[in-house]
Amino acid sequence: MSTFSYNGTELELDLLDAVWMEKYEKANDALVSRAQEAAGKEDLKAYESMRTQCSIINDFFDNLFGRGTAEKLFGNNENVKIRFDAYDLINQMVTDATKELNEIARRYKKPAPKNREQRRAEAKKR
Repeated sequence: MSTFSYNGTELELDLLDAVWMEKYEKANDALVSRAQEAAGKEDLKAYESMRTQCSIINDFFDNLFGRGTAEKLFGNNENVKIRFDAYDLINQMVTDATKELNEIARRYKKPAPKNREQRRAEAKKR
């Protein structure tokens, strides 16, 4: 079991569990969709863009861990950097879990069957 820890808050997050990975992927898909939609709005002031980014990341954390999580993690401020830092930590955990999953799969993957030419070459070596 893994935990995500940020800003003094610890949350359960087991990215080698399919249920958690599904939650992450759905929350991340929603984030990407909203970010692409927001990127099309070029007439926003800087503060409006920052608030939009904060809202998108807040929703990501609420979708992943449950309603109210963003407030626990970030408080009532609208600081973009702390949100992106937390989001980066989650993505690093996903990268690490993916590497671990690939290593597990590699250990238990059966070698591909040899074709006729490979079998003949191996027999000649004996």
